[in-house]
Amino acid sequence: ELAVRAEEEAGDERERIGGLSRKISFLEGELTRLLLSAGSSDGQGVAAINEEQFLIEEIDREAASRQNVRGFNPRRFQLGSSFLHTVEQHGERYRQKIVKTCGDIASGAPALITRRNDHQLRMKDDVTAPTKTRERDGAEARRCYVEERTHASRRLHYWLLPDHSVEFASVNVHDDMSIPG
Repeated sequence: ELAVRAEEEAGDERERIGGLSRKISFLEGELTRLLLSAGSSDGQGVAAINEEQFLIEEIDREAASRQNVRGFNPRRFQLGSSFLHTVEQHGERYRQKIVKTCGDIASGAPALITRRNDHQLRMKDDVTAPTKTRERDGAEARRCYVEERTHASRRLHYWLLPDHSVEFASVNVHDDMSIPG
């Protein structure tokens, strides 16, 4: 009886997967058509150029969705040269968590930033060690939770510039204290 029920459920899932696969194929075709109409000769170029802009818009929407949070004071932000690459390295599974974290930081709301355990990124693993500072502009290295209490928890590393704007630098695993920039 259990085997029959499991086989029925598996059949339903196979049917659902088939429907989703057809939808994905259709949407991929539509995307290619739109990219070609936007001027990309191969349907790929515009997408590659716009990935960074798409990420910026996602973060903007996340930050704006926090406008009713006490202390909301949106910060200008930019993506560092390798930020998109580090987001992609962690995979689609983490993208939404990363975007939400960036939205919290970009919102400027103290409660949201504190909830992420935001703190200075230091020169070495010692609370008395000096904070990493970027020489060219005096930006201070910061670090906060993307996730917690999981194996190899992800951390967002960013630069807080003297004008209080933010440059998102990288997404790292817990023990990686490096920051590009």
